Amino acid sequence: MAFWEGLSGFAKDVGKSFMDNAAQMQALKAEFEDKSSSELKDIVRRNRDSRETMVAAKILRDRGEM
Repeated sequence: MAFWEGLSGFAKDVGKSFMDNAAQMQALKAEFEDKSSSELKDIVRRNRDSRETMVAAKILRDRGEM
């Protein structure tokens, strides 16, 4: 039983981490949608945070500018 309890706890932790990451991505998207395309291009070029780069690039692609 201890194995299954440990596995269940691990799965809950992974699920929580996934939900936290998704919430952060949604918050970045909401913040970045108001930025100009030139600001987003600067984020893509200069930023080392892959989440911010991914969100900025996605918005630029949606706008047809990348």
